[in-house]
Amino acid sequence: MAVEKIETVGSGARSGNSITRIWMCALDDGPALWGEFVHNQQYDDGYFNRDRSSLTLGACFATASMVFTESPTTGSSGGSSHEDGDTEYNFNTATMEKPLEAHPDYLTYWNHVLLSDDASRPIPDFYYTATNLVIPSSEFKYQWARPEDPVPDGMVVLAGQKNNFRGVESWLYPAPVLSVTKYYRSRNQAAEQLQAVGMLQSPPWSGPYQSAAKYWLVTNSTVNKSGNYWICTTSYTYADMGWNEDLYSDGSEEETE
Repeated sequence: MAVEKIETVGSGARSGNSITRIWMCALDDGPALWGEFVHNQQYDDGYFNRDRSSLTLGACFATASMVFTESPTTGSSGGSSHEDGDTEYNFNTATMEKPLEAHPDYLTYWNHVLLSDDASRPIPDFYYTATNLVIPSSEFKYQWARPEDPVPDGMVVLAGQKNNFRGVESWLYPAPVLSVTKYYRSRNQAAEQLQAVGMLQSPPWSGPYQSAAKYWLVTNSTVNKSGNYWICTTSYTYADMGWNEDLYSDGSEEETE
């Protein structure tokens, strides 16, 4: 539960790249107020700097002078630039390959030829508008085939595939990847995050994208030791139409902090 605090005169003062917030609260609530803020974690005013902040316990009230900076500091208690639970976010505007058939403007003749039992037949109208391999019931004298497939006996290629799609089997589709890096004192806590790979899971922050789990697939997760911390980096790949929930399980309940 948040500590009830009163902002005092001088609060919000800016100096260079930092802002100082000054609060007063009940004496007994002082340590709790201090504990609400994590060193180098980003808040509305910026990154909290514990080294430059202070908590003064008076006769009746506690006064907290809390400093926030534009970017994380390189030093903190214990001489480390991180604390347990620190989280960093990075976006990579990656792409994924999708089959031509998944393109919203797909036409069958992009990657198929039209066969007929008679080379003198006219090219039917459906050749130019078809989006699947279904032949209209009145046109059974035609058949779709892949260009590399052998032509069945008694059939000929009546119309070829669209010229500028020869050799093209797929297309690149935007697939932003969010990498979330979190620092742990506990090796076991860090390793638990590896269980989310292959599952749908809402990231702690989704930037400008949809936040629901169905849009995010955990595609990679690594854990390594650096100094006093175990560092877990988890990659979430975004699909703007959502991932197939019949193929991927919802891992929201498995997410651990």
